Amino acid sequence: MSVDGTIALKNLNNIYNSIHNFIALADKGNGSDIALKLRYLEASLEQLKDSIDSTSDIVGNENYQRAKIADLNRRIALKDGLINSFRNGQLALVDLANLSANNRNALPIHCMQCNCAILSPNIASFVDAKPFSLPFCRQTQNSTSISAEIINSWWQVERMFDFENIGFTHAHDGVKYLVCANCEDGPVGYLCPVTKAHFVAVCRVKQE
Repeated sequence: MSVDGTIALKNLNNIYNSIHNFIALADKGNGSDIALKLRYLEASLEQLKDSIDSTSDIVGNENYQRAKIADLNRRIALKDGLINSFRNGQLALVDLANLSANNRNALPIHCMQCNCAILSPNIASFVDAKPFSLPFCRQTQNSTSISAEIINSWWQVERMFDFENIGFTHAHDGVKYLVCANCEDGPVGYLCPVTKAHFVAVCRVKQE
């Protein structure tokens, strides 16, 4: 059954508001409110899908609506990654305002310790829900084992020459780790031995 396109647009605006509120709650770390927002988001997404499937004509500027829906899809993908990170006990540390339209870093990325520039804007792609065990920057003295944490959110860089500054460690168990080329703090990421892509942990660097 066909419905007026304004219903789909109304659902679209509701989801925009829901995602905005969800991210605000995630930043504050309010777990109970986040759980409620998750359920509301899931219901809203289902309503939007049903509305679009049954809509024969969307009222208004078609190009504008297409762009808005494409942007919504991007934000939904980021929301899904944020949900996965939340469920794994780690919130993504990327503000949507700091991502460009093509899901890249809109701001420069720097070392947290010495503020050395690591990446220029629009170089790295934001990747979430990609768990990898990255060793802590500080290890216990005289320990025979390496302490690590599971990190889900990354800046993905395809080529070594795309970095402003980056250093590499010797391979450990077949993996080379990334460190700041200036102060050697790290690891801030790793080099995938299979794809040869570089992954910089969002929580180990800063955007400004």
